[in-house]
Amino acid sequence: MFDAIKAHGLSISESHAVSAGKINPADKSPQRRRGRIQGFVEAIAGHTTAASFARFAGVGVLATLVHGVALNLLVLGANLHPTLANVGAFLCAFSISYLGHYYFSFRSRQDHVAAAPKFFVAALIGLIYNILAFTIIVNLLQLHYMIAFGAVIVTLPPVMFLFSKKFVFAPGQDASASKALTGQMRRQLITYGPAAAFFFVTAIYIVLFHFRAPYFDQWGFIRLYRLMAEGAIGADAMLALHDVHWHITAYMVLYGLAEITGMNHLYESLANLAFAGLGFAGLAQIITRAANDDATRSLRPLLLGLGAALWFSLDQGLNWLWGWQVAVFINTAGAVWCVALLTSTSLTAVKFVGALVAAAAAIASFATGLVLLPIGLALLVFQIRAIAGNARSPVKYYFGLWAVFSIAILTVYWRLNFAADGADGQETITVAYDVSSLGVYAHFFVNFIASPITRFAIDLTAPVAAAGGFLFFWALRHNDIDWRGFTIPATTLALVALIAYGAGAGMLTALGRAGDLGASQGFSSRYISFGNFIWIGVMLMTLIAAARRGAVIRLISAPVIVVAVLCVLKFGNTVSTGKNYAEVSVEQRAAIDALLAARPALDKDAITAFTNGEQVVSEDIDFLDYGKLSFFRETEEAKQR
Repeated sequence: MFDAIKAHGLSISESHAVSAGKINPADKSPQRRRGRIQGFVEAIAGHTTAASFARFAGVGVLATLVHGVALNLLVLGANLHPTLANVGAFLCAFSISYLGHYYFSFRSRQDHVAAAPKFFVAALIGLIYNILAFTIIVNLLQLHYMIAFGAVIVTLPPVMFLFSKKFVFAPGQDASASKALTGQMRRQLITYGPAAAFFFVTAIYIVLFHFRAPYFDQWGFIRLYRLMAEGAIGADAMLALHDVHWHITAYMVLYGLAEITGMNHLYESLANLAFAGLGFAGLAQIITRAANDDATRSLRPLLLGLGAALWFSLDQGLNWLWGWQVAVFINTAGAVWCVALLTSTSLTAVKFVGALVAAAAAIASFATGLVLLPIGLALLVFQIRAIAGNARSPVKYYFGLWAVFSIAILTVYWRLNFAADGADGQETITVAYDVSSLGVYAHFFVNFIASPITRFAIDLTAPVAAAGGFLFFWALRHNDIDWRGFTIPATTLALVALIAYGAGAGMLTALGRAGDLGASQGFSSRYISFGNFIWIGVMLMTLIAAARRGAVIRLISAPVIVVAVLCVLKFGNTVSTGKNYAEVSVEQRAAIDALLAARPALDKDAITAFTNGEQVVSEDIDFLDYGKLSFFRETEEAKQR
């Protein structure tokens, strides 16, 4: 052995040095230097935390450069709108970032179906962190934006590195260990993918076409905000009525966004989408519970997709593009969660309190929330019947608390609107309804029901409303409802409650609007969000009942055909109405340019593009100009760029 070692030109001491990774300092041959370089590279490429972070930072820098280059190419070369171009640039950077971290930073062995969605969540968390940091440091603390940039650069990469290392690309999740997770992620993607697609289409629509200026009723908030800024009134003015109902929660959201963003109306419209997303989370819970047996579980992607298509439909154009309509989406989110919580199979104290809070938020946002008071009592009655043999159940106490809550709300509402002395001792106007005009109210209600489906073709109003009635009674008949025992399963009960809320909202709006504005007011865009409740409940109940009878795939029944026809009409409604309000947005931008060009004079023609004939907004526009708020702020920022 010693001879063999010597034959290769190495002494025993040299062989020990080589085996220990040590080289004789006197040996300066190129082979030894290459060995040292290779060892250094292997050390850098090792799996230590420092090396991983270095690779992570390098990939991050590369992705940032790709984002910037792609953004400029799309804006300058392809002449795309910066917002739309930024979406494309983000996708390019996201691809580079994900592949770099997957193959280089962490050398993951997971399936891409499992790793990619988790990395997308991590990217969204980073984006939210970035926005919050800039908002707090620049808008609230009034510090230079480079300080915010430095804070993000210092704090965000370590946080994202740890999140990616421990959650996204966890080393213990090799190919075999992530197989089950991959299957689960694939199933979740199939189930929620269609619903997510409708959400993102609406988000893009909002970003591209949101109104750049206050619109109609929103000037009332501008006046409120101006008087509060001038010290003429206090924050308690937000509790005042708007016509005959409250918009307290909407005022709070709009006021907070005005303080933080300088009244950037994009964020107001994104708040609409955020509350709509919150509401859909409750709706998804209702749908998932309703499709809980072998016959309907495979239909969940279809049912969730259909629910999302109605919930996020673009025929609610004004509601999406007009920040003031956050009142509508707070209301609808509160209504859905109230129903979802009160129809839970195990109604706990926490869920009941959550339902109370959701109902209060809905009522404080829009008058249609008052419909939740009788609906809540009815749902609790069914809950009591469902647990009739359980004497210890607290549901009876919940019923009593809900009754007290309802009486208190209705007493305050009546006193504020209809009592002889009013809330502050001043006489209020009592609304009188003429029996001879009941036809107008009925016509309004029919228009309200049909509007979410056929607003673009009013000649089809009566047939569509009749089709909705047919589906409703067919679904009630073929769902597992015990009419003699007066019991409805909680899964079906939630869908019936959604229909009841939509119908109740239609009745209330008819009482409040039909007398003064006529039956055509039932086609108002804002009411589509309330009317959608009826169609979501009716269509889903129909498809679930048909599936249990084997009449969705193997056998196409008449109710399923009716649902399909209504979906086609809904698609036409969405395209037509969404296009119309996109054009309104473009026209409004031209009016804003005309108004800015005419300053300090007031361009009367331009003003009519976003006000009605009764509004006088000259002082409010001067306030926006003085404070560099709303579209004046956007113009100032554009000049600085």
